Amino acid sequence: MRVLPTRSGRRWLTAAAAVLCALAIPAIASAGQSFTFLQPGFTQAIYGVSPSFMGGVAFAPDADPWVDQCAVDGSPLTRFDGSSTYVVNGTTLHPGTVFSSSAGCGLANGINGNVYTNTFAGVRELDPDTGAPIGGPFGPAGDALGIALDPQNGDFVYVGSNGTLYRVNESLTVVSTFSTVTTGNFVDGVAWSPDGNFVFLSNRTPSTRLTILDRNGNLVQHVPMASEPFQQLAVGKLPGTGAGEVPLQVPEDRLELFLGHARAAVGAEGDHPLLWVRGPT
Repeated sequence: MRVLPTRSGRRWLTAAAAVLCALAIPAIASAGQSFTFLQPGFTQAIYGVSPSFMGGVAFAPDADPWVDQCAVDGSPLTRFDGSSTYVVNGTTLHPGTVFSSSAGCGLANGINGNVYTNTFAGVRELDPDTGAPIGGPFGPAGDALGIALDPQNGDFVYVGSNGTLYRVNESLTVVSTFSTVTTGNFVDGVAWSPDGNFVFLSNRTPSTRLTILDRNGNLVQHVPMASEPFQQLAVGKLPGTGAGEVPLQVPEDRLELFLGHARAAVGAEGDHPLLWVRGPT
């Protein structure tokens, strides 16, 4: 376990200033404003920062965010403490503590509250309080990226190593092929619609697009995207959060996210921020 330093913030400030200058959008030049656009009704704030690359987000039982470092397996997890804060350059942040774990990059909470992760070895189950592995690996090798909870039955759909989508149950005892529509594609983030009738995939190859499947794994449509890469998907309320609140992290210099109905381009350099985005309730 390692507590992230709460630095004086010179490097953090320099990185933030570089981003704002590069984006040249004065309207967002205030503390914690990393998105250049949010659909009306949404607000944003930086929740915490880390010197390490940040990948998937899940939640502890007390709603503290867990964030991994996006390894293919064995990634540490950082737990950001929602009960304490500190201030850097006018921005209120939550401190993070790093724990050893066996995470991949994609994370998702189960109905049981445990954390599940997509790794090169398959799906692993992690303790939601400590991040320690408690189950798996199970199922075919993953691409270490997308994994999402099916809200209708509590199963998980995750991306296999060749882009095929697989379904596993929460107890990690049953596996099946969910869809071969994206076999051979580079698929990143996965999200279910709140009603569980559609699956959204951030698809990087053969072209950058949002792929939409029905709940039986059949293709509904491909939605072309203007730029690459776009990585994370989040739709609706996530486990452990209040209504309409979606924590997201910004790991790359330029990233496009789908947040409910909103699409946003994001700039980030230096320390990697975890953003807390609140939408209409």
